[in-house]
Amino acid sequence: MANQVFFVKYNDNQPVKIAAHYDSQRVKREWPLIIVADVIWAVKQTLPSKLGAVDPDELTLHLPPGVPRSALHEDCFVNFVESDTTLRIGMPLSRLDGIGADDTHPLIIKKSSPLNSIDSLQSIKFSKSDWETTSVAVRSYNPADAFFNLDSDYIADSGLTSSTLILYCRSAFRRQFEFLQNRVLDEDVLGWILGPPGIGKSVTALAFISTIPKMVWSVTWIHMSDQGFPMCLQFEADKKKALVLSIKHTIDQRLNAILEGVTKKHLVFVDGYAASREGHLDIIRRCISWRKKDRSLRRLCVISSMHSRRYPSSTTDLLCNIKEHFVESWSLGDYKAAVENKQFYANISHNLDVSNDSDSIQQIPSQLVESKLYFAGGSSRFMFDFNTDDVIEMINVSVSVSTGVMPYLLNAIGDRSEKVINRLCSCVIDQYGKRSTFIVSKYAATSLAMKEGPELIHRISEATWYFENLLIDGWLLEMWFFASLITDGVKIQHRNGSHCEVWPRTSQIRMIDSAYIPYIPEFPAWFRPRKWNKGSYDAIYFDKAQKQVLFVQITHRHMHSFRIEYFYDLLRALSVSRSAFEIAKLDIAFLVDKEKLHDFFISDVSGEGLLSDFPGWRNGYEKENTTQDLEEQLQWLMDNDSSAKDNSDGLHFFRNAGALKLFMARIVDQEAAKSTSVSSPSRAATAGLLAVGE
Repeated sequence: MANQVFFVKYNDNQPVKIAAHYDSQRVKREWPLIIVADVIWAVKQTLPSKLGAVDPDELTLHLPPGVPRSALHEDCFVNFVESDTTLRIGMPLSRLDGIGADDTHPLIIKKSSPLNSIDSLQSIKFSKSDWETTSVAVRSYNPADAFFNLDSDYIADSGLTSSTLILYCRSAFRRQFEFLQNRVLDEDVLGWILGPPGIGKSVTALAFISTIPKMVWSVTWIHMSDQGFPMCLQFEADKKKALVLSIKHTIDQRLNAILEGVTKKHLVFVDGYAASREGHLDIIRRCISWRKKDRSLRRLCVISSMHSRRYPSSTTDLLCNIKEHFVESWSLGDYKAAVENKQFYANISHNLDVSNDSDSIQQIPSQLVESKLYFAGGSSRFMFDFNTDDVIEMINVSVSVSTGVMPYLLNAIGDRSEKVINRLCSCVIDQYGKRSTFIVSKYAATSLAMKEGPELIHRISEATWYFENLLIDGWLLEMWFFASLITDGVKIQHRNGSHCEVWPRTSQIRMIDSAYIPYIPEFPAWFRPRKWNKGSYDAIYFDKAQKQVLFVQITHRHMHSFRIEYFYDLLRALSVSRSAFEIAKLDIAFLVDKEKLHDFFISDVSGEGLLSDFPGWRNGYEKENTTQDLEEQLQWLMDNDSSAKDNSDGLHFFRNAGALKLFMARIVDQEAAKSTSVSSPSRAATAGLLAVGE
């Protein structure tokens, strides 16, 4: 949906600007404004001194003065009174079609007394203008199928998306289907489906709903919104009814009427529950009470992104037949299998935008998801529903408001967890059913490390189970590197002590990519690539005064590919940008775990010859240069890191009071490296192989 803009006026005040995608602080909303109720909520937040203490049910939105009701369809209004232009709060904003987009003709927000509001709305609470009815068809489900088509008729007004979805039936999808069918429907389990946000819990539940025979079961879907009012869908026979539970003082009566109005078998889903959200617990309690009255016909399932239920009790679980089902995050294998479907890939390909834009680099879908995995991690919502810039922004916001991620990783937060922090987490379930919580992606992990410093890595290392899994993925080395840059900087000392090279501390690490070279300051500056590629670089250092560029690749594996085209693309883009400067020294360094140093090798090289104009990079000698023996031993010292300590259970580089030893092998033509510096794009070049160890 486009970023619609509305102007809304309260009393005799100046109109305020309300954007569908951005709040008053110009921060992108987690979820865009979709219906009238969302605008009312946004105006409340924009005018806290005037409307902050007013209940949303006391506020109504009206057409601009002079705009007749005939400008909209009759079902856009709360009643059929010709003089009343009060808009129905569940009306989609798209139906305004430009009305209110001009500050000279703003929409009007009004406040009425709670008593009058209730009296005037009681009589129309179930009018035709509230319920929207559409036809739906039952879908078939074959567990052997790899994909499931979920029609937009089931998704519209659910609080999620509004378009037809092609769902990849990964193993977690099938297990959730089995839990809903076998445990909730057949065994009368009060189900709790838990797991990190953005992994498909809700759409899988809607897919399950689409397969239920509606002549046997009626299904009610209640979506708990982060902002605005609960949205309700009810499926009976071949019909779907949609309703917004909008009147605070009558939600109980409306909900009772919805639940009690069905006399046959009735399955209720409560989606998006969070104990910390106002009103959520009241609705859960009412649904639980409804289920208790007739457990032979009534079923209930709660879907939540909380880390655990509120005050779980084994006795209560036994008496009420409560069972939890955890859904794990997506893996790289899941992503690669999903994009093999051409139609699935066509629907989401525009958001796989993280890879390098070079015309010389053509990547297949599986490579694109592998590149975006650096940012999206285990969140399929990050991977498929948002572009990379949006993902970076959402992660940055979550990191900025985080007061510490360790309690989440140790599952010590439970029902107090907040969604904005939850999206920094992912969940993995091993073959024995053990559940572990992780940071959602490597980008999120390094961002948290830069905020919390090396102490975060020390605390993670104490949680051995978590540490070992991160070691497999090679995250700790990169987290430590960026945390050190922010706190103390990096010092590299020659073995004989005659020379010390400093990788300076920085207060900010900005983003860069070949599609857009930002302003590079006159002082030394570190950057991270906005578009990550396997075989590329993890950090870049610019020092205009010293005419130096340093690329750093951090790897935990015994082998690594060397994609020269990625380095060349950035240098080429830099040479024609406003930030171009003369470069006399170009370094490319691989940072490797010491234990893997002697076995480390460059598995393959691509882009040979692209750097042939650069002294030291002769066409055809790139791989040979990278395999030369070690010539120098360097030491990496983290000064003032008093928190570093010996940790026999952790990585060996945590010993020796935080000192990290590095090793570098020169991989350049030594004679060519002595060439005089030249202007861009011909530059002198050196490269190094770095290893971290004891």
